[in-house]
Amino acid sequence: FMAERIYVHESYDDITLNDDIAVIRLGTAVPLDDQVNLICLAPADLGAQALVAGEPLVATGWGALESANRSRPSVLQQVSLQY
Repeated sequence: FMAERIYVHESYDDITLNDDIAVIRLGTAVPLDDQVNLICLAPADLGAQALVAGEPLVATGWGALESANRSRPSVLQQVSLQY
């Protein structure tokens, strides 16, 4: 599948990997199956909502799992956290 456009975070730093996030817009639809599925994105107005201590949060990504070993997982990782 060809990318139509890639939106890289404007503050991304390839040395520190800070703000390591991007959105890829594909030129065609991708059929969903047991290997490809949708992810949940935060609502656009999330920044206007106050975070409350103790609230549950979910973080997802393909980032390094260990600081010493910078290899990346091949499966999307997910962790539940408390704010």
